[in-house]
Amino acid sequence: MATVYFVRHGETLGNVQKLILHPDEDILSKGGILEATLLSHHLADIKFSKAYCSDYPRAVNTAEILLNGNTQSNDLELKKDKTLREICTDSLNGKFASEPLKYLLEFLETGRPMDEFSLPGTESLLQVKARASCFFKELCEYIDTSEEPETILVVSHGLYLKCVMDIIHEAELANDLNVVNWDEKAGCGRIMKNATYMKLSIGRKCQDSLRSVEFAAIHVHSHLNSIPGTDSLTRMVKTKEWAPLSGCFQV
Repeated sequence: MATVYFVRHGETLGNVQKLILHPDEDILSKGGILEATLLSHHLADIKFSKAYCSDYPRAVNTAEILLNGNTQSNDLELKKDKTLREICTDSLNGKFASEPLKYLLEFLETGRPMDEFSLPGTESLLQVKARASCFFKELCEYIDTSEEPETILVVSHGLYLKCVMDIIHEAELANDLNVVNWDEKAGCGRIMKNATYMKLSIGRKCQDSLRSVEFAAIHVHSHLNSIPGTDSLTRMVKTKEWAPLSGCFQV
């Protein structure tokens, strides 16, 4: 059995400026550093046995803040993994964050499966889900071989973590996983807010039964309650311009 904390990075400069920035430029804002610090206080006494993060600076910096503020795991090796990256948006660098909306709305009019959606010159959602599926499979294989209970930290990105939720739900529908507490009303399947997390309990695979995956907590944000108002990303997705996608975000 393992407990896995899937964390979204803190607010970034791109969120504040409402721009799509190159990953090397889209670092944590001052607000994002504060968010990550508050989350580190919230998780300070959790003894992590493994820690993974996307190799993008915003995820690395968030993970480093979490581990540096942890009383049990501050000397733990942080493994940077390219498969945890957000969907590639390099072709839109420097454009407004709302730019993908027009491509998405045009795509929805075609009636094609959502997994086929991609931005110009970038990977599709199906390719992101393939990366997420690969990481989740390797994580489960590690859990199966571990002799001790594990507590694992994974820091990644909003759309990527939604893909993790989606592949778990799809595996349940295909009778490949026993999923407990999948609740769309509670926000399962929605994009997480900055510096929030979901906690999964993942069981070992048994010969005569399906692997169990429990959504022990979803969209945990109580540690951010001391910050007045909402961060820039949440404010942006609440605007009229983003209304067509309002149901996709946890706000």
